[in-house]
Amino acid sequence: MPDLKTERKLTAKQKRAAMAQSTGEAFAADLAQEMGLYPELAIQRGPIKDIARIFEKAEGRCKGRIEEVNDVSRCKLIFKTPYDFVKARQILSQYDNTPGKFVKKWKNHNVKIIEFEDNYAEPKPHGFIGANLVIEIDLGKNRSERYEVQFMHENMQLTDQITHRLYEEIRTLQEGAVIRAVRAATEPVEVPDRRKQKKEYQAFLQKVMTNEEKAAVAGYEKTTKNLYEADAYNYGLTLLQKQLQPASSHNKRTKDLS
Repeated sequence: MPDLKTERKLTAKQKRAAMAQSTGEAFAADLAQEMGLYPELAIQRGPIKDIARIFEKAEGRCKGRIEEVNDVSRCKLIFKTPYDFVKARQILSQYDNTPGKFVKKWKNHNVKIIEFEDNYAEPKPHGFIGANLVIEIDLGKNRSERYEVQFMHENMQLTDQITHRLYEEIRTLQEGAVIRAVRAATEPVEVPDRRKQKKEYQAFLQKVMTNEEKAAVAGYEKTTKNLYEADAYNYGLTLLQKQLQPASSHNKRTKDLS
C-alpha cells in the first residue's frame, strides 16, 4: 500500500487526468474527422483509472514514477479500414512540421505528442496488434497531464475484450514478480524500463518469475497471438506492416494537411 505522501501524488494524478479528459477526447475526435471518420461513432471514452491501479502500474512498469503512467485518462478511436489508420500515421508523423489546420489548432492548445507506439507496423512478440498514442495536455498554472488514444479496428473489439483479460493476468504475474523482487532485495534493484529497454526488461522478468508464472504467461501469450493473427488476416491488417498510401476514394472527407 502507498504511504501518505505517495497517496497524495496518486490523488493529484487522478484529478489532473480527469481535467485532461475533455481536451483529450476533443483531440481524438478531431483526429478521427481528419481520418475521414465520424467522431461520434469513432470515439469511445474509457473510465478514469482508480488510485490502486495507478499505483500498481507505477510500481510495476514505471519504476515508481507516477507521472509516467500514461493512460489514467484515455479513449479508443475505432477505425474501419487499414487506410483509415494509414491517414492517422501520416498526420501524426508530420505533427511537428505540418502547417495544417488540425496541427495548428492543437499546437495552439499546447498539446504535445509524447509517444506513438505502432504495433500494426511491428506486432509484439505475443501477437498484439494495435497502436497507442500518448499526448501531453497543458492544464495551465504549470500543470500538464498525459492522455492516451488507443487505435482499434471496428471488428476487433471482441478480441480486445478477451485478450484484455488475458493481458491483465499476464501483467499481474509480471508486475507482481517485479514488485516481489524489489521488496525482497537487501540492496536497491535496478529495474529496466519496460518500454525503452524491452530486451533487458524481459531478461529481468526471466530472472524474477517462478517457473509456474512463466508457464502461465506462455499459455496466455499463445492464446492472444492466435486470436490476433486470425483477426489480422481476416480484416486485412497485415497490410499495415507495409507502407500503404491512403486510398483516395476512401478519404473524400479528409482534408489535406500538407
